Amino acid sequence: YKIAQLNLKGTKTIYITPLRALNRDIYERIAWWTKHFGLSVDIRHGDTPRKLRRNQLQNPPDILITTPENFQALITDQKNLLMLKNLRHIIIDEVNELIQSKRGIQLAVGLKRLELYLGLHPQTVFLSATIRSGKYILDFFGIKGEVIYFKNKRKYDLTIDIIPINNDLKIMSEIIKEKVQGKTLVFVNTRYLAEAFGKLFPENKSIEVHHGSLSLEQRLKAEEAIKTGQIKTVIATSSLELGLDIGKLEKVIQVGSPRTVVTLIQRIGRAGHRLIEESIGIIVASNPYELIEAAAISELALLGWLERPVCFKKPLDVLANQIAGHLLVKNEITKKELEKLFSCYAFKDLNSKDLDEVLNFLVRRGVIYQNGEILKRGKFAKKFFFENISLIPSDTQFSVKDIASKKIIGYLDNKFVERYCGEGSIMVLGKRKWEIIAIDYGVKTIDVKPTEKEATILPIWAGETLPVDKYVSKKMIDILRSREKMKLLTSKNIKLSERAQSCLANMTNIDLDKNSIYIIQTESSIILIAPLGTRGNRALALLLEFLLEQQGINVLSQTFSLGVVLIGKLSALKIKEILCSFEINKLFDFLSTAALSYGKYTDRMFAIAKRFGFNIDKLLNELGARRLYSILAETIVGKELLNELFSEILDVSELSRLLKHCSIKLVDKDSSLYSFAKIILTSFLDDSVTEKQTVLSLVKERLLSKTFHVYCLSCFRYKNKLSLLEINDSFRCPICDSKFLSFLTYVNEKTEEVLKKVQKNQTINDKEMIRIKNELIESANLYLNYGKKALVVLAGIGIGPATAKRILRKRIIEESELYTEILKAEELYIKTKEFWG
Repeated sequence: YKIAQLNLKGTKTIYITPLRALNRDIYERIAWWTKHFGLSVDIRHGDTPRKLRRNQLQNPPDILITTPENFQALITDQKNLLMLKNLRHIIIDEVNELIQSKRGIQLAVGLKRLELYLGLHPQTVFLSATIRSGKYILDFFGIKGEVIYFKNKRKYDLTIDIIPINNDLKIMSEIIKEKVQGKTLVFVNTRYLAEAFGKLFPENKSIEVHHGSLSLEQRLKAEEAIKTGQIKTVIATSSLELGLDIGKLEKVIQVGSPRTVVTLIQRIGRAGHRLIEESIGIIVASNPYELIEAAAISELALLGWLERPVCFKKPLDVLANQIAGHLLVKNEITKKELEKLFSCYAFKDLNSKDLDEVLNFLVRRGVIYQNGEILKRGKFAKKFFFENISLIPSDTQFSVKDIASKKIIGYLDNKFVERYCGEGSIMVLGKRKWEIIAIDYGVKTIDVKPTEKEATILPIWAGETLPVDKYVSKKMIDILRSREKMKLLTSKNIKLSERAQSCLANMTNIDLDKNSIYIIQTESSIILIAPLGTRGNRALALLLEFLLEQQGINVLSQTFSLGVVLIGKLSALKIKEILCSFEINKLFDFLSTAALSYGKYTDRMFAIAKRFGFNIDKLLNELGARRLYSILAETIVGKELLNELFSEILDVSELSRLLKHCSIKLVDKDSSLYSFAKIILTSFLDDSVTEKQTVLSLVKERLLSKTFHVYCLSCFRYKNKLSLLEINDSFRCPICDSKFLSFLTYVNEKTEEVLKKVQKNQTINDKEMIRIKNELIESANLYLNYGKKALVVLAGIGIGPATAKRILRKRIIEESELYTEILKAEELYIKTKEFWG
C-alpha cells in the first residue's frame, strides 16, 4: 500500500530470498496484491533472459524479487543503479538461511555498498520463523533497528517412533505408508534416501520424490501435484523445507533424527502452515541412537530453544570479491573508506595485516592497482568479480537427459558417474528407472531412456550432514541419565510409541556426566563419549588421528553427536595417555597442522582457490593434486581454508574447554555405559549403513565387469580379451596349460614389442617398456599366488601390481572387507592423480 502511494519511477522494493524456487513462490503469492494496487512485480535471477533484463532496465518493476547473487550483479552495474535510485524498501526472507553462510556476509557488505552508491538508507526488513535472537540479525548486518517477535506460540502435536530393525529401509517404508494421512510431506536427510524410498514405491502413483538434484521441471511437477491434490505424498530433502506454498498439509513425517531444532521446527511447521493451526509431526528413528537424539531435539524444540547460527569470521574470499565489485562502481577508494564498507559483524576482527594480505594478492592478480592508500580498479577486476560472484558450494555435475523428451531430468556428481555408471547401467532418478544409453565426459551429459528393468544403481551425492549442536548432546546425556525418561519426555508433550518406550526403557540408569570423556574398548574399536556435538567431536577426532599418526599409528575415525569411534590397532589406555599428556595451549596449532595435511580437506581447498580466481583444472593438469595442494596451503587460500574449518566444521573452543576441565575415564565391560557403546555401534558406525552397503555392491558389480588383456608368459602364443566374469581360480592357458598368465587392463603398441623381447630374453632400456615388462611379470605372479582375487584387486581404478600386492597381503576374510580396501586405494589414487580436476 505504501509503495502504491509513492509517485516515483523505478524499483521501490527489492525482495531477496535464498532460493530461486522461493522467488517464484513469492511472485505467485503477491501477484494478486500488486495487480490490485496497480503495481508491477518481476523476478530476476541467473537464468533470466537478456531480453527480459533489458526490459526491466527500460521499465523497472515497482517490486523486484531476486537472489543474493543477483542483488550483487544489480548493485555492481551503473545502469541498474539508476533503476534503483528511488529504492525505499529491501525485504530479506528466510534470513536464518543466509546468515549461516558466506552468502549472508556477502549480502551484508552489499547492503552497505548500495547505501553508499544511492546516498540513502532504504528500510530493511528481515523475516524468519527460526531465529533465536533478532538482535543478532541486526548486529550481523551492522544496522540499528527494531525487533518484532510474533508472540503467539506455535502448537505442535509431536510423536516419536522407531523401526523394529535398525536401518531397514523396507520396514521404514512400510511404517511410513501406515502413518501417511491425507496430504503428507515425508522429510529425509539425504538425496540418496529420497531416491531409495522412491525406489520402494515404484507403482504408487500418489507418491513423488523432490530434491535439489532433480531438474526444476521435475520439482515443479511434484510441488504442483501435491498442491492440487493429484498426489498425497512427497518424499523430500531440505528442498521443501523453506516456505514454498504447496497448500495445506495434514501431517509431516521426519525419517531419522532431524539433527537440529531449527530443522525440526521448519519441517514440522509445514503441516498446518497457518500460525493458529496445530502442526502434526512424527519422527521415525532408524535406530536407538537416533531415538535419543530425536528425543533431545524434540524436547528443546518444545521448550522454544533454537541453535545459535554459526557465523564465518572475516572470510577473505568475500573480502576480495567485494573489493573488486566496489571498484567496478567507484573506480577508486582509500583503505580508510574500505574499512567502513566492512563494518558488519563478520569483519569486526579484521586487522590491517589481513587486509594488506588480500590487497597484495589482488594486486598480483591484476584485480586492483595500489598507490599508497589509494586503490584503483585493475584490468581483471570485472572477470574476477563476476566469475566468483556465487559462494554456493558446488561440485562438477553431469546432466541426465531423457533421449525421448530431450529434457533434463536431474544431475549426478562427477565422481559418482566416473566410478559407478556405464552404458547399459540401470539407475533410479526421480523415482523412475532409467537405462544409460551414452555418457559424454566432455560436455558432462548422460543420455537415458525409461526402462522396466530392475535398477541396480541408486545415486549418491557428495554433501555433509547437518552438525548436531553441543547443547543437544548435553540434553541427550540428561535423557540417558534420567530414571524416568518417559515421564520426562511426556511431561513436555512429546508422545512416544510403544516401540519407542520399550527401546528407551532398555537404556536406563546410564552413568554419565557432562564434564567427562569416557573411553570404551570394544572388540573392533575404541569409542569416546564426549558431549561436544558434531563439530566438537570432529575436532577431537582430527586431534587424535594427528597425535596417533605422529606415533606411527594409523586409525579411521567416525564422529557422531556424542562422541568418536576409532578403528585401528590401539588400546583405550593409549588414548587416555595421549589425552592426559596433551598440552592444551598447543591445540589450535596441532589442529591447524592436521587440517592442512593433504587428503583431509582437499576438495574444500580447491573450491576456495576457485573463489580466489585460480584455474584449478589447468593447475591440476600442470602440477598434480598433491603439489598444487602444498603450494596453496602456504598462500591466502590455505589461510581461508583454516578460517572456514574453524568457523563452520570444527568447534575448537568447546573441545578446549572440555579438555581443560574434564576427567578422562576408562569404562568397564560390565557397566551400563559399555552397553550403551554397543548400542551406538549397532545403530550405526557410518552415517548410513545402507548407503555403505550399496556403495560396496556397486564397486563389486563394476570390478567384476572389468575386461583384461590376457597373455601367456610360458608359451607366448596365447592372448585374449576376457571379462572377470569369464575367469575363475583354475583358469589356465588353453594352449600349454600354464597358469603363468599376465593380466593387463590397458595395452598399447609397445606391449607386443615387450612380449617379444621377454620371450627372447632381450635387454630392454626404454623406461615405458620396462614398466610394461614389470607389470606383465608382476600381474602373472599375483595370479599364481592369489588366483582370481588378484584380478579383482587389479581391476580397481589406478591399482597397479604394487598396490594390489599390499592389499592382498592383508588377512582379509570378508568379501566386503576386500572391496572396502579396493575402494580406499581408488580414493587415494583419485586424490593424487595428476590430471584429476
